[in-house]
Amino acid sequence: MGLDKSALKLSAGFGGGMGAEETCGTLTGGVMVLSSLFIADRGHESDYVKGLCAEYFRDFAQKMGSLNCARLKEMHRDDERGCLPVVVVAARVLEGIIDRELAAGARRKAE
Repeated sequence: MGLDKSALKLSAGFGGGMGAEETCGTLTGGVMVLSSLFIADRGHESDYVKGLCAEYFRDFAQKMGSLNCARLKEMHRDDERGCLPVVVVAARVLEGIIDRELAAGARRKAE
């Protein structure tokens, strides 16, 4: 995506369910990606992106059994790989949504 270091710093607090073991930080990062790709100006004006985010969360939860960091760690984290299995599934779900939308001709910055 060509993000610079300062943009990546914006997501630093997402790890560990934003430090509170709540919503998985990987999902929050995915929402940032969807917003970056498909929002022209103001996110609250786009039902399109809200729908993509809802789909992302729903599909991830169906595959992984939860959106909650603490629960995901119980089910999928291990000492060797950490949360990598969770990150991989989140990335694949996100990639599927993005690929489909771009193939369907979605504008990079929906208005």
